[in-house]
Amino acid sequence: MTKNNDKRLSIIVPVYNVEKYLERCITSLLNQDLPKDDYEIIMVNDGSTDGSGDLATRLAAMGPNISLYHQENKGLSGARNTGIKHATGRYLMFVDSDDYIEANSISRILQSAETRNLDLLAFSICRRSKDNQINWLHTMNDYLDDSNIIDGISLLRAGFEPTSVWTYLYKTDFLNRYTFRFKEGIVHEDIEFNYRVIPKVSRAGSVDILVYNYCLNDGHSITTGRTLRQEANAMMSNMEIAASIKSYIRQEDIPNDIFKRFDSCMNSMLINQIVSLFIGRGRKLPFQFIKEYINKSKELKVYPIKGYNAHFRSKIARLIINTEPILIFLVRIIRK
Repeated sequence: MTKNNDKRLSIIVPVYNVEKYLERCITSLLNQDLPKDDYEIIMVNDGSTDGSGDLATRLAAMGPNISLYHQENKGLSGARNTGIKHATGRYLMFVDSDDYIEANSISRILQSAETRNLDLLAFSICRRSKDNQINWLHTMNDYLDDSNIIDGISLLRAGFEPTSVWTYLYKTDFLNRYTFRFKEGIVHEDIEFNYRVIPKVSRAGSVDILVYNYCLNDGHSITTGRTLRQEANAMMSNMEIAASIKSYIRQEDIPNDIFKRFDSCMNSMLINQIVSLFIGRGRKLPFQFIKEYINKSKELKVYPIKGYNAHFRSKIARLIINTEPILIFLVRIIRK
């Protein structure tokens, strides 16, 4: 059933064990020069086991435009999909609950998207250290400026790489037209999402306005100190992402140059993962996991690795690892 898009913007905020940061996030979303009737904040408590759920309930009372949904843990993808399901805004924005946005920034980016009737609007983001200092700033100035409009294929041909979903505003009707949703049960789900979304964009633009603050909190330690279980889950997720994108570009009407680029990128990721079993973080993973990884890869039809590779070293590595008996032999010998 189609919902009436009576709000200009829906901001989707997944909540999971972020008791320390959630109030900062929601306060920043309320500290805007946009009428409360124009936008909604949708919190999705994804089965938090700390005090985040109770805190979210209290925060939901801070404004008439805040709603809260509780669900069993489905991961970030599941929480975002629930948010999309309940959204009534003509545009969507995703904000992680341990990050925050700049004061009085929403109205300007929303007006820019609406005025130009964009499917996707990119804005500037920064990364903040634990002492709140900016140590990295990203804009779209290399690809877009505040006036031009470009389609997704042209954007990709200009060298653009799909990034995290909190870098953009999305038109809700555009996402619904293609039934774009997040793939659940994986990590790095927003990269997989945008690899599918960007080629379908007809009208993309940008504004050089700092909006999003990506914070290096404890919760953002993605690789440092990662457990072996988390390492294994990340490898399985990346393999599923590669399988998903390779399947997607085969089924969709993707220009050949973009097909080759995406296919090569996914193949490089698959090769690098297998190589990491010898010389990288994956070297400590148990041999049983390696067998499971190979079997799952075959089930998803991404092993043996087929298709394009842009780099010579990747082509050589693929020749070596693409024969399963040789791969298993090398794993046993090198990891001794």
